[in-house]
Amino acid sequence: MKKGFTLIELMIVVAIIGILAAVSVVKVTDLLAKSKEGSIKGHLGTLRSVLNIYYSDNNASYPKDDLTSLVPKYVSEIPKVKFPHMEHLESKSVRTSDSQASAQDDSGGWAYVNISSSAQWGELRINCSHTDLSSHIWSSY
Repeated sequence: MKKGFTLIELMIVVAIIGILAAVSVVKVTDLLAKSKEGSIKGHLGTLRSVLNIYYSDNNASYPKDDLTSLVPKYVSEIPKVKFPHMEHLESKSVRTSDSQASAQDDSGGWAYVNISSSAQWGELRINCSHTDLSSHIWSSY
């Protein structure tokens, strides 16, 4: 009596492995997107904390530039915004303006209000009007 697998049994095993691989690829893709989202939100929190430290170190004054005054004393570099989907390219650019509405133009990167006469002076947001995986608009963070 010969021991081994029949062709049918091998085909069933290959089909099951194929189904498991297809399901796991989708899950891995979702996990990568979630990790990029977490990274963006973490960088935003870090930059906002750095802005608060700068504010307290500089007599209640936020930077009046495109955040280059934060480097290297407060942060080693302005972090890149890496969106999980291809709405925008990776960017660490900082768009500045005198009001939050005009600082955001949906070009990616960061939006920062750098004019001291503005009511939103010192606000930093993600410069994107698309939604994240939870259907929240990026610029609302």
